[in-house]
Amino acid sequence: LGLQILRVLPRANRRTFFYDIPSSLAGTVLEATGPADAFSDSCGALWLQRLDRLHRVLVADSDKASDQQAWCQSMISVARRLCHVKAAGFLQALADRHWLRLESETWERAACADYNALNLLSRLEAVPALAAFAARGWQQWTAACLGGDRRHDPAWAAIRQAGLAPGLDRVQLAGNKGRSPSLEKWLRKAVPGKGWSDQPEGVPDTQRWLLGLPAFASAAGSRSVNRALVLVGSPCWWVSSIQKAALQVQDRRRNRGESEGWLPDIRARICDLACAAFARYLYRLCVRNNGRLLCAWLEGNNPSLGPGFLEPCSEAEVLALLTGHLDGPPLKVDTEGEATFFRKAAPLLRKHYKADDALVLTGHSRTEAAEEFMTSLDVAWLDAEVRKMT
Repeated sequence: LGLQILRVLPRANRRTFFYDIPSSLAGTVLEATGPADAFSDSCGALWLQRLDRLHRVLVADSDKASDQQAWCQSMISVARRLCHVKAAGFLQALADRHWLRLESETWERAACADYNALNLLSRLEAVPALAAFAARGWQQWTAACLGGDRRHDPAWAAIRQAGLAPGLDRVQLAGNKGRSPSLEKWLRKAVPGKGWSDQPEGVPDTQRWLLGLPAFASAAGSRSVNRALVLVGSPCWWVSSIQKAALQVQDRRRNRGESEGWLPDIRARICDLACAAFARYLYRLCVRNNGRLLCAWLEGNNPSLGPGFLEPCSEAEVLALLTGHLDGPPLKVDTEGEATFFRKAAPLLRKHYKADDALVLTGHSRTEAAEEFMTSLDVAWLDAEVRKMT
């Protein structure tokens, strides 16, 4: 009877009904089948018949991509609550019908930041029969959402040409004294290299010999280089550290008998300054020490620049990217979603970017590095540069 009613509804009313089912369909399936662990093959077959009929009425004859997306969101809601071995056949049937939208061509911009889908992939891995399917989904998501090089994107060209925002274009970033010892430690690695010894073996290096340095080559030596760094999203600044720095600037001015300035303005300018100084620090730390810096994002300030990545080739590009596009929250997700993302995506990003040993900063490590940098900034430098931004 329900299907007969839907058939005679105007298309607009059918779509209204359709968009209501994502929040209720999963519950309807589970209420009808009982506890999740009681799900059986016969129950799955019955619900597949019903879903096939509903799909024909609501989606199959629709030319609206939004209808397809809404249907798949409903199926993802169902699948997330049935990710156990007894429902493997049912879940596989949903995947075979392309209702979970995990194929590479279905990862559109909005879906890239859909952590319901990412959590689904994580849960499907626990079902042996679907582990390979989930692994393919992770690879496809990584390639589609963070694998696109935005170097030649017109939106990136506009961001690069815009340069630094008014105020930041007047500051001097050198001399800020900011650094993150933890990040420097994480990036550093030892690689085999030519060492030097006083023990006579082979032909000595003439220049080192004349300088009185160990001049005999030793194969046991090593040298320190930096790994590649993959920064996903923007640095995360704690409000408390920005507030502390702003109060230090005010204290400095008060002690010098000067006007303290308005605290909210000082906070905002310090945040912009810290972001620009951190961008400069990252570029110099990575690129000038034989490493690589790659910036990836799902969302940013410029909606025209879709998800993807960029390997900046100059300090100016890093500044434009981190102050003009990625100066917002690092990832707009909950703790579970972000942890899932980093755990699963990090090795795939290394492979996709051809950076096998790259450091991919997780949420906590990224925050730690940014906070270390923030707290090490010279207060006198902050005060002087904040004045220039007025």
